[in-house]
Amino acid sequence: MKSFISKKKIVKAVSMLFILIFVYASITKLRNIKNFQFQIGQSAVLGVFAEWISFGVIGAELLTAGFLSFGHTQRVGLYLSCILMTLFTIYIILVLNFSKDIPCPCGGIISAMGWNTHVIFNISCIALAIIALFKKKENDLNQNKELRRQEKPKT
Repeated sequence: MKSFISKKKIVKAVSMLFILIFVYASITKLRNIKNFQFQIGQSAVLGVFAEWISFGVIGAELLTAGFLSFGHTQRVGLYLSCILMTLFTIYIILVLNFSKDIPCPCGGIISAMGWNTHVIFNISCIALAIIALFKKKENDLNQNKELRRQEKPKT
């Protein structure tokens, strides 16, 4: 039973971390929406779609935080967290390798990181999301086994 509790706590802690990251980043971006759109607009590839992308990113971050907030949608939130962090990491790598001007449209404290630190941070977040997904799956399997064991009629 002890491992069940620790798996649940790991999933909850990782989910709370992502909620904090995504809500903080999206609020920071919303407070400085014109600057966020300008920074996205600096990208040769994304510039034309800066307004759409800016609201899409903020919406995706807030939606993901919402999914992470509830146990029955937490798995979806963890998948979305992993996908978002992967997309953000790919964006950073592409910008570093193929762009002369390197805008950072990230919000708040995260934008103060150096690019290498930023990539390491994102990859660490991806790893945490994957670990939490595995722990969530193990936790759900253990819960289902326990429920089936309790439902089994005693003879």
